[in-house]
Amino acid sequence: MNIGIVHKPVIPPSCDYAEIRAAKKAFYDLENRWTQKDLDSLIALRAIGLSYRDCAEVLPRTNIACNAAVERHKLGKAIAHKRAILINKAIK
Repeated sequence: MNIGIVHKPVIPPSCDYAEIRAAKKAFYDLENRWTQKDLDSLIALRAIGLSYRDCAEVLPRTNIACNAAVERHKLGKAIAHKRAILINKAIK
């Protein structure tokens, strides 16, 4: 019976992947955390109709990060509210 190539990975016992993942997550969280000022800027930019790509050019982020921030921080209602205020000011 031919079972093909069998590979058994050898992982050193000193390697703790959970610890490595936690260190990477801690670094990412500290390095790329959205401040309230950044979120307010994102709300204002989206309210005037800029795309995520255009917001990313203004903010030091990627368009994917901008989209994720809107979803994660539930900014959709705040953007719609700010947009409604801007529309009302333009009409009056």
